[in-house]
Amino acid sequence: MCRDIEISCPSLCHPDSIRSCFACCPPIRPQGYEHIQYRRAVERMLRENTASFDRDSEAIVPITGYSCWALGYLDPAYRLVGCLLHPAQNDGKEMRFRVDYGLKCARELCPQAKAFERLSKEAKEFWVGLVRGLDSFQYSSKIYNPLFRLLGWARPILESISERESGGAPTLEVLQSRYPFLRVRLDPRACTFLVVVALEKRGKEIIGSKGLLELIHKVVEKMRQEFGPQENGGNGYYTHKLSLDRHLLDFVRLTLGLRKVGVQKAREIENRTIELVETMGRSLI
Repeated sequence: MCRDIEISCPSLCHPDSIRSCFACCPPIRPQGYEHIQYRRAVERMLRENTASFDRDSEAIVPITGYSCWALGYLDPAYRLVGCLLHPAQNDGKEMRFRVDYGLKCARELCPQAKAFERLSKEAKEFWVGLVRGLDSFQYSSKIYNPLFRLLGWARPILESISERESGGAPTLEVLQSRYPFLRVRLDPRACTFLVVVALEKRGKEIIGSKGLLELIHKVVEKMRQEFGPQENGGNGYYTHKLSLDRHLLDFVRLTLGLRKVGVQKAREIENRTIELVETMGRSLI
């Protein structure tokens, strides 16, 4: 049987000793696939994989279909799900070369996991508190786990909320009532730049302002009118490859729909956005 996992500082993949995220295993699946949709079949597969796993073998066995033979249970209670070839399960020895996606599995983290790693330990513990009660299948699901969406917000935003909530993590509904901007329908990555600018210009206390949500809507509407997507797809470099603030680039790409943009145009968008946040923010927040 696989080893128990001790958690010293929570990661998004293993936030504690009773749940884990295996949403990205195996690494190639149809868009929108979720393990929880096929829970009974996946649970049976995980038990079979765990029972048949040979820790001493170094045979290379390619992944076939959407199922990885090295995905199994990591604890005797069958609560944690993860990679049986991971160094944490093999006394520090890297065994993921045994599958044909081993390098990809070892190299990549989802955007949410990267965002989580940038948080302070205190903030990590706060946000993990929001998903207590979810098992590994629910925790690995974008339908059930609100962190998949919330971690689209920038670190200053997430840290500001966790600092204000000294009593521990409430429910998502309570958080949204205290911080109305969390209810925005846009992808958080598309408007996190606006909120970061507002925090810098107006101070952290505006994070709970009811007017912050309205400010987001108004600035987005105005910026789309002035810098909306062009028929030719835009000129310049691919937006996400520019060496500029990543939150600005997400705003340009996801909110304004500009796949390509020049550095000068991106700076123009940045300056205009800051100007609108300052002027409109005076009356709204």
